[in-house]
Amino acid sequence: MERRIAYTISEADYLSGTRRYTWRAYRKRGPLIALAVVWVIYVFIATWPWDRGWLRFGIGAGIATVVTVLIAVGIVLTNRLIMPRRVRRLYAQHRQLQLPQTATRDDTGIALASDTGSNRLAWADFSKWDDSGDGLMLYANDILYYLVPHRATSAEQRADIIALLTAAGVPNA
Repeated sequence: MERRIAYTISEADYLSGTRRYTWRAYRKRGPLIALAVVWVIYVFIATWPWDRGWLRFGIGAGIATVVTVLIAVGIVLTNRLIMPRRVRRLYAQHRQLQLPQTATRDDTGIALASDTGSNRLAWADFSKWDDSGDGLMLYANDILYYLVPHRATSAEQRADIIALLTAAGVPNA
């Protein structure tokens, strides 16, 4: 099995990785709890004082629900309309990302290299990994990830990388 993977990250790869990262950020416990707390506080404020009966409570809960739905629609529109333009701009600015890259793996880690430099990381140095639909994302921390596109790897190579990460105790995101 080939242990060296050669690839160039395309604009579509970069957009897919950014969408996957952003979706994971939305699904974290903190933002969901914050949204729920804001919703509860809004309902509480909208229904004060309670001596006006259930009608006021119903109106407050209805408004809070509409606001929550508008936030959700805003997130979807951001991901579909704003993010692609922003990612295209960032991709055009980041010339190093557009260079051919290689990833060479062995039992101890992975070496990532391009014409501008190289980086060797032990498998245990990764905080988590994610095998998304379009690429394998290797997270160095909560924000920084290395993307290896699926189109550059075979299923056997991906399975080998995942097995090495799992053996090193790196959790799936």
